[in-house]
Formats: sequence, structure tokens, C-alpha cells
Amino acid sequence: EVLVMSSTILVFCFLMPWLAGCSKLTDAYVDDTLHADGSVLGNLIQGPCDEGSYSDWASLVLQPKQKAIKTLFTKNFRGNATFRYTPLVVVWFIVCMFTLLSTGMAMPFGLFVPHIMSGACLGRAFGIMIRDISGDD
Repeated sequence: EVLVMSSTILVFCFLMPWLAGCSKLTDAYVDDTLHADGSVLGNLIQGPCDEGSYSDWASLVLQPKQKAIKTLFTKNFRGNATFRYTPLVVVWFIVCMFTLLSTGMAMPFGLFVPHIMSGACLGRAFGIMIRDISGDD
């Protein structure tokens, strides 16, 4: 049971960034540390992408969850990188399902970080939706 669950999580985390593809960075704010509004710029990780591209999937599943959560709470990114709805909602669902399925298994893990991760994914998706509807940043 533990081996199957661990293998499934590893396969998902490794394959999704490869299957989802990459997004191109723009030249805006590539070498800067501050956005025009004075906020600090974050980084979305490159993952399996070529130079000048990024993967929002990789930023969610290929780095430690504490860094992924910090990334989800970052407003602006270098190169005008952004999260899309699909990875946020899918990662929210997968984290919730894996947390529910692995609760009570003979594998030690915490519940706090997965819940923060799932809530941050859903909150970021909701925030992007509200921003797109209102047209305001």
C-alpha cells in the first residue's frame, strides 16, 4: 500500500511537468528584483523547459512544498510568468486526494503542509479568476 502510493505520487510529480509543456518568458523584469509597483519579483522554476521558458506545473510539484506555497503567495514573477487555472485546480485536487488516501497508512507524513498547499492552489486560482473578471490588478 505504501509502495503503491509513493510510486503514484512520484510518477505524477515527474510526468506532469513534462506532459503539460512550457510557457515562454517575456523580456519584462527578467533581470530585475522589483516590479514597477515596488513589489519583489518571484521566480517560477524552469523544470524540464528550455532556457527562456518556465513550467507552472514544475513550480508546484518539483520543488519542496514550502517553496511551492511561498511561490503561490507571490504576486509578480520575473519574465511576466504566471500560473494558469488548470495546473492550480488539478494540483489542488490531486493533493486533496493523495492526502485523503494516505491518511491512516503506515507512512509518516504531516497533514498541515498538504492542507496549506491545497488551500493556496485553490485560493490562487480563485484570485486569478476574480482578477480576470474585474480586470483590475
